[in-house]
Amino acid sequence: MKRKDFILSACFITLMLYSCGGSKQMPNNYYNNPQTISNNNDYGNEVKNTPAEDYALAAPGKRASGSGKSWSENVAQQAAEADARRAFSEKIDVAITSALKRANVDMTQYAGDDNSAQTGTDGGQKQNALIKSISQNIVANTYVVKKNKYYNSKNKIYTIFVCLEYGGEVSDLAEKTTKQIMQRVTDDDRMKIQKELDAFEQEIENNLQRTKE
Repeated sequence: MKRKDFILSACFITLMLYSCGGSKQMPNNYYNNPQTISNNNDYGNEVKNTPAEDYALAAPGKRASGSGKSWSENVAQQAAEADARRAFSEKIDVAITSALKRANVDMTQYAGDDNSAQTGTDGGQKQNALIKSISQNIVANTYVVKKNKYYNSKNKIYTIFVCLEYGGEVSDLAEKTTKQIMQRVTDDDRMKIQKELDAFEQEIENNLQRTKE
């Protein structure tokens, strides 16, 4: 009888040890958060915007952000501002192109020397260059309104984020852009734009306020 009780006790202890050993294979937080195992994140860790980037997104029509890195703080600052101006300029380029298409205005033939024969490709490239010159002229009137500075002591690298802002409302920016366009087109196309001036400026304004996010 005692031998039978001993065997039953031994089996019970063995079963308990096995159960405890099996439970250790689960992560400590599994029972509190079962999704840790069942739903793996394939995207990686979320990277949040800096305050400068968030500030730019709050008014995308007249702001743009950029970043720069360097061992020199001044160089990192210059790189960040250049990056922001490039982003702002590209946004204006898209807005101008969209407005010209809507008004059926083609600046290609006016972008180069009228006395020289231009291929469609060359003319298109010159038109893009003309549009770029307009946007860069406007972006020159931006200034830094927000800045975040980081320093990595391990590699001694500065990382700077800036937000540039146009000194005026988005409607002012659209109006100034339109005026510069009208100075560089023929009289006929200038009349096309003038007839639908409000719609032309609104098209520019709408495109400026769109974001890629």
